[in-house]
Amino acid sequence: MATLEILSVGVSAPGDLATLEAHPDFRKATRSMILAFNAIDRALQSLRRSSTERPLSLGLTLGACFGELGTTKDFLTSLAERGVARPLLFQNSLYNSIAGFLAIQLKVTGPAFTVSRELRSGVDALELAALLCQTKLCDACLVASVDARVADLDDFFAPSVSGVLEGAACLVVTLPGMAAQVGCEPGLQLELPSANSNGHSPAQPWYEVARTGELLKRPMDNCPLFTVANAIQHGHASGELMFDRTVPQGESLRWRKP
Repeated sequence: MATLEILSVGVSAPGDLATLEAHPDFRKATRSMILAFNAIDRALQSLRRSSTERPLSLGLTLGACFGELGTTKDFLTSLAERGVARPLLFQNSLYNSIAGFLAIQLKVTGPAFTVSRELRSGVDALELAALLCQTKLCDACLVASVDARVADLDDFFAPSVSGVLEGAACLVVTLPGMAAQVGCEPGLQLELPSANSNGHSPAQPWYEVARTGELLKRPMDNCPLFTVANAIQHGHASGELMFDRTVPQGESLRWRKP
């Protein structure tokens, strides 16, 4: 079981989005980009770090269940109705466009990756972040999950239990014991799912195929990374999220004080 140390947490705040949308740096950004930037920026602002001679090398892993679904819709609509293939829409419709935008805006010096595997995307992003830290490609990693509302699909999407329809969350993580070396205050420890004999966590989804549509309607309720980040932000210093409901002792994420 891999263990990471959470240095800080950020969750997107709807009240910040209008200001970001009006900023010149975001005039070509998509809704997903703005949501993800807001969450990561909040996590970085709360990252308590003492002055050190060596700058902190950050990587970025981003998980998205749907990717740039809204931008893809806009590109295809323009192509079908006007016969115009708009290059900016096509570029922004790519799954890695969000991470690319974030890496430029945030000046991320380490590697940046995007993963997308439906509701497991946030967990995959955490596992990839652990690998980047273990192989010393970065000191710490920004791990984000984002999914944005698509207006034309409001009949499909449903608000979460807390009324959230779209959102983003970020955990800044590193290896246990690394916080002091990079000049950061120690944080909570996060235990990832156990690996199988190949060194990788189980690849199968944790939801029944028959219920996929129902669960995907509420990505913020069913994204483990978003759920854990939201819980920590609201003061839950320890907890366990059991997200594999198909077996009695399925996969889970646990966080606690070290």
